[in-house]
Amino acid sequence: MPSLRSLPAPLLSIALSLAWGLLSLPGSAATEPVTVGLVTDGPVQQLGEIEQVFVDELLALTEGEFDLRFERHEGDWTLAGIRRALDGAQRSPSVDIVLVVGVSANQIGVSDASFAKPTFLPFVFDAQLMGAPKSGKSSGRANLNYLTDRVDFSEDLQAFGQLAPLRHLGLLVDEVVIDSVPTITAEARRLSLEEGVTVHIIGHDGLDHDLVSKLPPEVDSVMVAGLPRMPRKDYLAVIEDLTTRRLPTYSLIGDEAVKDGLLVSDAPRADWNRLARRNALNVQAVLLGEKAEDQPVGFEGKRVLTINMETARRIGVSPRFDVLEQAVLLHEEPVDITLEHDFIEVARMAEAANLDLAAARLVVAAGEQDIAEARANLRPQLDLGLSRSQRRVGAAVRAGQLAEESLDGRLDLSQVVWSESARGNLTIQKHLQLSREQELEQARLDTIQAATTAFFNVLRAQTQLSVQQDDLKVTRANLDLARDRVRIGSSSPADVYRWESQMAQSRRSLLQARATLEQAREALNRLLHRPLTERYRVTPATVDDPWVISEAEFVKLVDNPRSFEIFVDHLVERGLDNSPEMAQLGAQVAAAEREETLRRRAFWSPDIAVSGSYLDNFDQGGAGAGLLEGENDWSVSVGLQLPLFSGGARRAALRRTNFQLEQLRLLERATKERIEQAIRAAVHSANASYSGIELSAMAAESARKNLDLITDSYAKGVVSVIDLLDAQNASLEADQAEADALADFLIDVMQLQRAVGEFDFLLDPAERQAVADTLREHVTASRGR
Repeated sequence: MPSLRSLPAPLLSIALSLAWGLLSLPGSAATEPVTVGLVTDGPVQQLGEIEQVFVDELLALTEGEFDLRFERHEGDWTLAGIRRALDGAQRSPSVDIVLVVGVSANQIGVSDASFAKPTFLPFVFDAQLMGAPKSGKSSGRANLNYLTDRVDFSEDLQAFGQLAPLRHLGLLVDEVVIDSVPTITAEARRLSLEEGVTVHIIGHDGLDHDLVSKLPPEVDSVMVAGLPRMPRKDYLAVIEDLTTRRLPTYSLIGDEAVKDGLLVSDAPRADWNRLARRNALNVQAVLLGEKAEDQPVGFEGKRVLTINMETARRIGVSPRFDVLEQAVLLHEEPVDITLEHDFIEVARMAEAANLDLAAARLVVAAGEQDIAEARANLRPQLDLGLSRSQRRVGAAVRAGQLAEESLDGRLDLSQVVWSESARGNLTIQKHLQLSREQELEQARLDTIQAATTAFFNVLRAQTQLSVQQDDLKVTRANLDLARDRVRIGSSSPADVYRWESQMAQSRRSLLQARATLEQAREALNRLLHRPLTERYRVTPATVDDPWVISEAEFVKLVDNPRSFEIFVDHLVERGLDNSPEMAQLGAQVAAAEREETLRRRAFWSPDIAVSGSYLDNFDQGGAGAGLLEGENDWSVSVGLQLPLFSGGARRAALRRTNFQLEQLRLLERATKERIEQAIRAAVHSANASYSGIELSAMAAESARKNLDLITDSYAKGVVSVIDLLDAQNASLEADQAEADALADFLIDVMQLQRAVGEFDFLLDPAERQAVADTLREHVTASRGR
């Protein structure tokens, strides 16, 4: 195409004239500024952000096309003052278009007979009750466009009734709204009576903010409409007062109030944005030359129940399971939880409190007594005896050599001089005790690994729950989109049925995610010997936390395959040195070797003992008494015992011991191989899961972008519902993989450090520094050779 500079002078003149004419057309970017008359009910203390949403949406949609200016016409919160503001905007010579953002002003203006300028009323409660004109899908009245969402008050009552029994309902609302829509008030009372509910309306005059004290004592639930004249601190005080009184509350203006502390609402904030976009489209159409009376007036809100679970806990409301399944839940976790633990604290808590570990410590304590018993066999033995005898009156008794009745005392002392079995047993018990201690260390390491893994599983489950909640939101949005397409005739009901099916699956997945989180929490609490229902916050971990050196230093230190292999060799060496399994087997081998020596010596090594006794007669009676009364006696002896023949038992015991010793030596070698293999396997897993963190994040980001593109194409009718479902499922799977990635890596690190036999994060600073220095020196020195 030739440039303007290359055109001949006459043609250039014609081109410039045409361009000027185009720029002068109505609706072009070069037109005069368009002034929008913004009509409000009066100065607001709250809900001003909703007004701003409509202004921002209009500016964003018309940017580059029109130069919009805004002129405020503010009422004074009286019907007369609002009417003056409406009329003033219509009469103002500088106003081109009127946008009414006051709630009461919308209700007052919608039934006016005529409009001097294109007028937009986006907040009409009930067009039929307000007598709003309608012709087909538009108003049909010159210069008038309004938007209305026909939702019966009974639907609000039914939504609220899912959480609380409604008998006497308080309704807090601005007095000007009551005055401006008396038909709506009467309709609300009628619908309430149909539902068996008595409504008590409490108006806010903009001055007295203590509305709660005006509620009749029989009120058992409260609905809160917009209170735009109430200062925010007073508004929050009203919410707190209602909550303190344990009154269920419902917001009629959307879920933002639920975030502030009201119990429930079924009008999402997104509806305000959608309403603002619909209004902006209608305004844009008029700016482009269409008529206001031809623009659509219908608007269907997307009702989604939102529940503040913290408020529910405070007032003692427990929603039904079927309600929880379909609602958006705020503050599922109690906000007053003050306890917070990271995985290092959890490891120490498990080490101190785990019941299985406590039981294992008692095994070691009992083993100490086995050593004490074995040592006692080598120490002096002292026995005291007392006996009373009754003898037959025989020849010895009649001769006076023995008394018929006798009371005697005896003291026996013995000391082993030499006993291979006793000495060997003592040594064996000491080795076995070392084995028990290493078994305890093994149990300690296993407990720490189990607790930290359970901790990371809680983090994983929390993230997965969030992913499922987001997926449910996307599914709900796509279901709404499908219904919109069916409504405008661009799609068949089959799309809606498909999304309803997907909705059920998403809700099921969300329930499973919640169950998994509860299971993970209870598993962690059991390992910590805490009440299974106890709740505390868990602090997310980072890649650096478990190690003695940072991720950046490690990547720099181990930046090639040879360095990586040297690093793995170092871990294997550490693992074999630290391994309680190897130490346990070593102690068992030592015990078996001592037993084998004992069995061999049993063929020739006797037991030698020295013993002595002292006997004293305390009393005699009957026949023969008196001759030896009060006499005492003592004796000392040395004994030697060597079994000469035991039927082959000693040889069988020796052979058995030899076999057991050989078995233990083979187990020792096998365990060494197993430990090395476990360390290397754990390194490979950690290496793969570490790379997976970044890769899964990239995949998730790409899947989300793809979902956005496919969603936009589906809304335009370019792709099918199957394409959108595939994109959503791919995005969900990618988000789940991203949520799992860090937890997978940290769990693999716990497995690796368990295989090495030492958890770096539990070392004191000096030990951590020593381990880090050793690692650096080992890798650097080995790499230099």
